[in-house]
Amino acid sequence: VGIAFADAVQVPTALWGAGIAVCLMAAAVWRSRAGVWLCTAMLPLGAMLCNLYLAPAVAYDTPQRMTLRFDGATVQGEKYNTSSAEIVGCGDTTFTTTVKAVVYSDTTLRFAKGDRITFNGSLRRFSDKYPEYGTLMYHRRYVGTLWLGSGAAFDFRPAGRDGLHEWAVGKLSRLMPSGSAQQTLLSMAVGERTQMSAQLRRAYARSGASHLLAVSGLHVGIVFLLVNVLLAFVPLVRNGNLWRSLIAACAIWLYVVLCGTPPSAVRAAVMFTALQAGISFSREYVSVNTLAGAAFAMLVCAPRLLFDIGFQLSFTAVAGIIFWGIPLCRRLHTRHRAINAFVGVLVIGFVATLATLPLVSHNFGLVSVAGVLLNPIVVLLANAIVLAGVGALLLPAPLAALAVKPALWCAEVQNTVVEGAASLPWSCFDYRCPSGAVYAIYAVFVVLTLLGWGFGRDKTACLGEDN
Repeated sequence: VGIAFADAVQVPTALWGAGIAVCLMAAAVWRSRAGVWLCTAMLPLGAMLCNLYLAPAVAYDTPQRMTLRFDGATVQGEKYNTSSAEIVGCGDTTFTTTVKAVVYSDTTLRFAKGDRITFNGSLRRFSDKYPEYGTLMYHRRYVGTLWLGSGAAFDFRPAGRDGLHEWAVGKLSRLMPSGSAQQTLLSMAVGERTQMSAQLRRAYARSGASHLLAVSGLHVGIVFLLVNVLLAFVPLVRNGNLWRSLIAACAIWLYVVLCGTPPSAVRAAVMFTALQAGISFSREYVSVNTLAGAAFAMLVCAPRLLFDIGFQLSFTAVAGIIFWGIPLCRRLHTRHRAINAFVGVLVIGFVATLATLPLVSHNFGLVSVAGVLLNPIVVLLANAIVLAGVGALLLPAPLAALAVKPALWCAEVQNTVVEGAASLPWSCFDYRCPSGAVYAIYAVFVVLTLLGWGFGRDKTACLGEDN
């Protein structure tokens, strides 16, 4: 609330700092209400952190000498390529904070993460035609766009190509033939989306399954479960629970590095690391506290994340799973583990899609009807693809070739289902949900959740009285 308020209303940072000091002194004086005062201090803390981020002053539409460092691989398009780059130097200006730009280039130009170029160019503002996109990019520390034509002259300094991400992409690429299935597998298993065709990306977007292509909570969660299953015997030894949590956390972050450390994977790794710590140190694990703690830690480090659609989608999906998916899975519980696992994947996929639907509509102007129906099915295939892909990375070459075959088959089936759904005339329609409607929908979601909790507690209390 403090971050959102400071973004809308300009208040001197010193006043927010004074508010924090007052709350802390009140907590020290009235110790019986210390918890209330500490919670109150969160509002001025969030506002102060938000104020500390100052947009740098840059010169637009002025030719100047710039040095860029690309922080991701180029995404190939039909008419032009798109890259994200940090502005290391801009004329005589030295930036004290991270400043980024979206680089549009000719289809013949492609860059990798870590590449550097120095050239003469003009920085342009984001188009006024899409103000919400410009606001979103501002919160992500982007100040504008740049254009690189095929005839542009620049000094190119390539990055090293011997990182873990390049090794993972190279190993999987050598194990399978080229094609759409390979593109999907590389994207889902190790976050390599640069090789995916624009036509296939469009099909995933129209079918509401584009989230499968970005390494996020689903993918990191599969690794999290795999590591915990493989280390199930470790708690039998002395301090084994702590050792298992430490190894699992290291494995999660190693997987994120293998995927090239995309922001969505980093967010998911923070959440699952907090989850692993909660399992290790808490007698009673409370998933809501873990989710809130992970969000708090990330917003303290980067308060503008609150306005990032990736952050919003990640935490909204997980909140939907916690408040609705898990209770529904418990209601549908049977005596058969295989059926429970199958139903659980379907329910969680459906709930996560439904929970994020208003945000997707508001930010992207699309409502995918097929996505609500399709996601529970493709999530099953996604689990198999990621699991087999990670297994292929861990196994030696002969066994890895065997492990990648079922992953390729699942990727082919998934592509066929997605393309078939995208071709249906009713699969997707253009609609941008207004901000007020989004707030109203999630307000209803909160009210229904609270009512559900109250009903569950009343039912438990009645059962207790009957007994």
